[in-house]
Amino acid sequence: MRIYLDVCCLSRPFDDLSQDRVRLETDAIYSIVSQAKERDWMLVGSDVVAYEIEDNPNRKKRAKVRRFASALQFRVSFSNVIVHRALELERLGFRYIDALHTASAEVGEADVLLTTDDQFVRKGIRHDTVSASLSQSTIRKKGLDALLKELGPVGMAKFLQDDEGGEGDYTQDRLQWQKGKTVKDFVREFKRKKRKSS
Repeated sequence: MRIYLDVCCLSRPFDDLSQDRVRLETDAIYSIVSQAKERDWMLVGSDVVAYEIEDNPNRKKRAKVRRFASALQFRVSFSNVIVHRALELERLGFRYIDALHTASAEVGEADVLLTTDDQFVRKGIRHDTVSASLSQSTIRKKGLDALLKELGPVGMAKFLQDDEGGEGDYTQDRLQWQKGKTVKDFVREFKRKKRKSS
């Protein structure tokens, strides 16, 4: 199975873990990442993921997310196919970055696109572009089962109690610096940065 993780997922472990939902989603994401190898799952990212990580103005969180994203095993390269599909999705009302992630997941032939962004999920379900095959309770159960199997009961308890003290909520925070951007803005900026790094 190919699992595409968007930046909301990759950032979740570094958000404020005192919120129950954030903690549960973090546990589920850690579980999926830790089980990927033994279950023969391919964790998929993209040039869009890499771009969005680097676009985060929070330097400290950006560095943590970049390190965590190194768990991704396959990277979908940015292409005109992604741009055209993202423009279609943007016209349907998707935020530009969600449109780009959906298009990248499709091009990367992902079986599942994971996000912690409710608006993204609702938009995807409404337009039948995002699989809603795993409920939150199923993700939580699988995550806890994986923690128990990998760490044992004491290790799992310590892991769940450990709190490095993340901050904010990336899913909400990103709306501030991404406000008003479009797929076309992304393409211009992506090409500019690519030329600059060459």
